[in-house]
Amino acid sequence: VVPDAPAAAAWFQRVLGLRTTDRMDMGMGKRAVFMRTNARHHALAVTDVLPEPMFHHLMVEAKTLEDVG
Repeated sequence: VVPDAPAAAAWFQRVLGLRTTDRMDMGMGKRAVFMRTNARHHALAVTDVLPEPMFHHLMVEAKTLEDVG
């Protein structure tokens, strides 16, 4: 969660080369922006929905359950 989703998305696109996959208007001026690095729908999503900036969750891809531990 970031203070300004469009500004954060612009940074990730400019600095890391991510491409926008989807945008959602969450109402009351709040937004979510989904970005990708590969064929998956998104590798990163930024939103300004919650009242305070914070890290929400992370997805890690592994080939097998044993790779996770």
